[in-house]
Amino acid sequence: MAEPGNQITLVDVRIPFWRLVGLLLKLALAAIPASILFVIIVWATVAILRLIGFGLLMGGMRV
Repeated sequence: MAEPGNQITLVDVRIPFWRLVGLLLKLALAAIPASILFVIIVWATVAILRLIGFGLLMGGMRV
C-alpha cells in the first residue's frame, strides 16, 4: 500500500476554452479513422467465422 505522503489530490484544472475546443476537435477527427478500422476488423472477423462454419449460429440458416 502507498505511504500517505505519496498521495496527490487534484482539485482544479484550468484549460482555456478555445484550447479545449481544439483538443476536442482533434479527438473527434482522430475517432473517424479509428472507427473505420474497427468496422473493417469486425467485418473481417465475421467473414472468417462464416467461412469456417459459424454463419449458421450468427445469421440464421439461409437457403
